[in-house]
Amino acid sequence: LGLRFRRGRVVLAIAAIALADRMLLRFGPGAVSEDVARWALTATSFLLPLDLAWLCLARERGTLTPNGFLRLCAIGAQPAVTSFIWLSYQPRLIALFARRVLPAGLQPALRMPHVALVAFVGSFALVAVLCLLRRKALEIGFLWAIVASFIALESAPPATLYLATGELILVVALLESTFAMAFKDALTGLPSRRADRRAHV
Repeated sequence: LGLRFRRGRVVLAIAAIALADRMLLRFGPGAVSEDVARWALTATSFLLPLDLAWLCLARERGTLTPNGFLRLCAIGAQPAVTSFIWLSYQPRLIALFARRVLPAGLQPALRMPHVALVAFVGSFALVAVLCLLRRKALEIGFLWAIVASFIALESAPPATLYLATGELILVVALLESTFAMAFKDALTGLPSRRADRRAHV
């Protein structure tokens, strides 16, 4: 649908969520050592909300375009970069992600590290402001996809169900956005002539 309606941001967001799901399954508890599983959760919970916020803020550049390809490469390179950080043994950098940044009285009992929590809160706040300013279906879809991703990463593994819910929300937002483009006037938000003709059919 994203390819058909030239909504590259949605395609890439769904790809990012699907990639996060694969990483959590491949490097989750039981599949690898506890340290590797913790790093995989840390990297995924830090990068996923930033990816969703970035794609929500970005301009639409399509998918099968040079810009779309570069964005896809940026998302696809993230597992390789995080794996390199772990395999090259960067204890200071890894410790930085595990560092507690919240005050002692505000330390929630969460699975994800504080740095990832800050990334989620910042991404949610940024996209929420964008929703208030634009009031578009896609932006609202991205907002709820961030919420679904947060629940997924905080729930007991596997997180596939919640991540798939986030993807489904984006698909519904895409359909709603396409419907609004076809049947609503972009300037006034009122039903267009096409909507009037559809009502009389």
